[in-house]
Amino acid sequence: SGGFSAWLLRTDDGGDTWCQLDLPEPIRELVVSPMLRSVLYAASTTHYYRSPDYGLSWQRQAAVGSGRLVAHETEIDVVYEVGASARRSMDGGASWESAGGNKPVHEIAFAEDGQEILYGVSAPCKLHRSSDWGRTWREFRIADGCLEEKFGPSRPLTVASGIVYLTEWVDGKTLVHYSTDNGEQWERTDLLPFEKGQPLFFRGDAAGVLYLRDGGTLQRSTDYGQSWSEHLTVPDGGHVATLGPRPGVFHARESRDLSLLSLDDGESWTTTAVAREGTVHTTKASPEHVYIAGAHWLYRSTDGGQTFESLAWPNDVASSRQLVVAAYDPRQLAASDGTRWMLSMSGGTAWSSWAPIINGVEGPALFQSVTFDPSTHGVWYATWPGGAHVLQSHTAGGWFNDSTMSDPAREVVPAFDGRVVYSLAGELSAPIVERSDNGGSIWMTPCRPPEVCPTSLQVHPTSPLVVAGAGTETISGVVQSVLMSSKDGGGTWLRQPVGTAAGVTWRTFFGSDQSLIAWSSLDHAYRSDDLGVTWARFSVPVAGEVARDYSSPAGVFTNNGGLWRYEP
Repeated sequence: SGGFSAWLLRTDDGGDTWCQLDLPEPIRELVVSPMLRSVLYAASTTHYYRSPDYGLSWQRQAAVGSGRLVAHETEIDVVYEVGASARRSMDGGASWESAGGNKPVHEIAFAEDGQEILYGVSAPCKLHRSSDWGRTWREFRIADGCLEEKFGPSRPLTVASGIVYLTEWVDGKTLVHYSTDNGEQWERTDLLPFEKGQPLFFRGDAAGVLYLRDGGTLQRSTDYGQSWSEHLTVPDGGHVATLGPRPGVFHARESRDLSLLSLDDGESWTTTAVAREGTVHTTKASPEHVYIAGAHWLYRSTDGGQTFESLAWPNDVASSRQLVVAAYDPRQLAASDGTRWMLSMSGGTAWSSWAPIINGVEGPALFQSVTFDPSTHGVWYATWPGGAHVLQSHTAGGWFNDSTMSDPAREVVPAFDGRVVYSLAGELSAPIVERSDNGGSIWMTPCRPPEVCPTSLQVHPTSPLVVAGAGTETISGVVQSVLMSSKDGGGTWLRQPVGTAAGVTWRTFFGSDQSLIAWSSLDHAYRSDDLGVTWARFSVPVAGEVARDYSSPAGVFTNNGGLWRYEP
């Protein structure tokens, strides 16, 4: 993605754990060698790269062409580039030569018996076969009834020695053409019994076995597509994503933000990733409780993130990912979709609407932010959109008092001592830090522009005047993201530039080691062992969102398909 730095994730145990691999630059394509899976090929916008060691190191190769990469089935260093024309590299992408002349080659596949036979489609319903690594080609017409001008095959694949499949779509129906003699003769299935079937994969270890996706159901045929049966239905209305590198291995994506893995041909499934692009939340009262606010579902764990159950969002916030968890009670939640807040006192199993009383008058539940005090049961803080107010409740959100401030507050950050409270005010481009030392009655402004003030803030769990934040600062004409820390409640700040990732949302945690601060960005994390005086970068599987672990010097990370715990 253009918005992310260059990183790659790898799992060696089927998705249970992940490690992060750095890339030389962002890539647009990644190919694994079918012959030796430790060899990877990647394409950036300018060059090809080759890795011999599962992505730990990369060698820069020749400049990229105009096609896409296809690795040879049996030769490790043979790579093809197919597109407007075909090219071949015999040395892992370092040098390239023409393969197939100037004719377009949209799809290419290889015989699985190790012979030097390539199959390429250069025109609808015409297969080109080569027995000399693509130097010369023979043309075969697939079927006289193939609609050459309007429809065409999507992808030829060998499923066993000499067997090739091609598919086409006619009036919303799917046709399957197959050949059992390397394309010399062709047969065609009847119209499939389901509409808009999407061909996914074929079984190279079993001739005639192929699968097609029909919505959330996987259809299976054992006779070259002549007859079909429902082989499996992905749980909870999801869909099968791909067939794994071994027979009987399926990967699937549930509709509820879950990734699934089956190692027994779909008979049973295990969860390998939870809450894609969700935000993670932990509590002080119960470190075993972990919540992930996903785009469609709320996930709750009561064993420290080892297993999760999925819960429905309340109807009013069905598309919400905004979640606040009470630090003193893991069952008390608040959720918002940006227009209305809902409350749960049961850990998300049941929700109720929220119409709080503000200065004796019932007000609409349209808060900009809601914060639970981490030290005192029943004390809540809230901010009012566009107003210079901090609302404080001592009745668990039932009744709020309005504390007028000099600047519009966006967010309230209470300390753990029950008295010191911070607020972030002003615009994001010019943030202001305000502090109250008496629970919100009287406010002072320790940081205001033109000083560089943080756009986010967290308070040390035992030292209420020790805070950490992140902001931006123009250094030598370049806008840099900076990590910030203060030991005097925001009066003076230590700054550490960490890059030009403008607009990144930073999250942090303090460990039980009172000198440890750890920060997470979109692609890396940073830690300081001296309260922000010096910083060092370390890798995490994917950062993006991070929640503190209250009981140890650890953090919990989630983003883009997984949950990880960081132990310093």
